[in-house]
Amino acid sequence: MKLFPRTVARFAAVQAVFQKIMCPNTPGQTILNEFLTYRFTPSPLEQSFSYAISDEETELMDCSLFLCLVKGVFEDQIQLDAAIFSALPSGWSLEKMEYTTRGILLCGAFELLKCPDTPKNVILNEYVSLSHRFLLEKGPQFINAVLETLANTLRSSASVAPTEPIL
Repeated sequence: MKLFPRTVARFAAVQAVFQKIMCPNTPGQTILNEFLTYRFTPSPLEQSFSYAISDEETELMDCSLFLCLVKGVFEDQIQLDAAIFSALPSGWSLEKMEYTTRGILLCGAFELLKCPDTPKNVILNEYVSLSHRFLLEKGPQFINAVLETLANTLRSSASVAPTEPIL
């Protein structure tokens, strides 16, 4: 299935954030360098990068969005974790959450909070769609519910002022 460059950037960002969650003592810049060195293939004609989604799938990626998401999540993880925790159903904790789910939520929360030019519905649709690639049957429903709660909190006109995305 052909993916858009921004979707590929989100896919790769979730993987980089997952890696950071799995290896919390690894510096974020080390993870970024590993992705940029070993996982991306420069495309000289497009002045962009290709990303291997699987052995069969390689797609062009929006590298600036990837860097914005990954750097932003690494820098703002404490704030993002607090926002996600406030949106979780009763009895849930970040510590017991599956790492892939947490990575998807961190990237989605960052976009909701720091990328006001991206419509809320686009963000929700993208991360719910990505969750179908990573999670089992109820995972996408959970992602949708938490991100919808976050969107209603973070994107209400009273709670968020437009900010410049981190690039």
